Amino acid sequence: MMKSFRKLTAMGLVVLMLLGMLSVSVLAAGAVTISLSRTSGYAGSSVTISGTADAGQWVSIKAVDEDGSIVYFSATVCDSAGAYSDNWVVPNVQSDTLHIIAGYGGAVASVTFTVIGAGPSPSPSPGTDDDDEETIVMTDNSGNNAIGTVKTTGQSTVRINRASFDAFAQISDEEAVVDMNTCVIRFSASTIDAISAAGPGDISLTVREVDAAALGAEAQAMIGTRPAFDFTLTAGTTQITQLGGTAVVSIPYTIRYGEDEDAIVVYAIDTSGTLLPIRGRYNALTQTVEVPLKHFSVYGIGYHKVTFDDVVGADWYYHAVTFCAAREITTGTGNKLFSPDDPLTRGQLIVMLMRAFGIEPDADIGDNFDDAGDAYYTGYLSAAKRLGISNGVGNNLFAPDRPVSRQDMFTLVYRTLNALGEWPEADGAGRLSDFSDAGLVADYAQEAMEMLYKAGVISGSGGALNPLDMAARAQMAKVLYNILSM
Repeated sequence: MMKSFRKLTAMGLVVLMLLGMLSVSVLAAGAVTISLSRTSGYAGSSVTISGTADAGQWVSIKAVDEDGSIVYFSATVCDSAGAYSDNWVVPNVQSDTLHIIAGYGGAVASVTFTVIGAGPSPSPSPGTDDDDEETIVMTDNSGNNAIGTVKTTGQSTVRINRASFDAFAQISDEEAVVDMNTCVIRFSASTIDAISAAGPGDISLTVREVDAAALGAEAQAMIGTRPAFDFTLTAGTTQITQLGGTAVVSIPYTIRYGEDEDAIVVYAIDTSGTLLPIRGRYNALTQTVEVPLKHFSVYGIGYHKVTFDDVVGADWYYHAVTFCAAREITTGTGNKLFSPDDPLTRGQLIVMLMRAFGIEPDADIGDNFDDAGDAYYTGYLSAAKRLGISNGVGNNLFAPDRPVSRQDMFTLVYRTLNALGEWPEADGAGRLSDFSDAGLVADYAQEAMEMLYKAGVISGSGGALNPLDMAARAQMAKVLYNILSM
């Protein structure tokens, strides 16, 4: 590779000299600027070189290694505003530092670029065929990428060269995307780092479609002929199940006739065939089911429509209640009723919170609130206490049957999200002072309500927050729906 670059050196210098002579003879040299889309990367990654010079001026661009050899040369013309741009693929070089130079005549600007990885190994990965074609299989929004191979033989398998994956993990701090053909998987930066630290060997990701009928009677009833997949991730020979972060899987799905999108549910399926509803939602814009996962296993798309006699399509809470009931976040109050306007009790609140975010009730309830009793909420109260979500109302009491105020409801939602590290993005610029009754919010609830307002979870009513009002069951369903369907 280096020999071929050195052969270009003389030719590159001649072209540079010609361009320089032309620019001097035609124009007086002006100011030149140069910038890179990033200042470090590995061989094979893409970098955008851009800057400004005189309008219509040809600008030469070169990359020079530490030995003075030109390893890249190009020329481009500035547009009417004086801007130029060039896309550069980092070559596989021995030098750790490259000098990127742009200019014409006597006007020159330069920046340095650090080569931090040699790129993928030319040798085939274990378990792959010699003729497997390596290509970009993982990328982020900044153009960082990783090289690997793709196979589709009854299943989709992506194998990423270890050196390429580790280099990607080192330079990227963004979400990474892998297109598996059957689905698209977006890995958080923390997940990429965790996989990189998991062990030696190339990274293999396999998505295999499975027949729900082979998973047991319950799976057959809930999933039927809808998609079900087995996700497997390995580093060398080590299987990775816990991701150390989040992977969001987008699975193409076409709504069937008569289906309610709020009742489309994703299930985790264990080895015994038991189904557990998990986080996930149907995205009508992309016509995909989006599932945030923290571990890889078998998952299926199911349908579970639950109706209540006191919840109809025209109600403002219809979508929220349908969504929550389908995921067993709520089972109603009995006799096919949801009781949307009934006060929400503290015990009901905790159970809905725990179920919504996949927090299992504690089996060992030795350290629980004194009034936890032996009820449907007992194990959940223990989990809430253990996680620091609630310290109760004092004297080691929780008061599970007491109605909860709106500000207390929002505070406990806030603490649950905080305990799980699952904050929705707070993009809004508003403040609680936007509401007429903001002064009624207790000090302990200020941060929770402001953050949830900025995240779009709280909208208020008639310009008021009503923090001291008792929360209704429908309001709790709406809050959870707002968070889980974001």
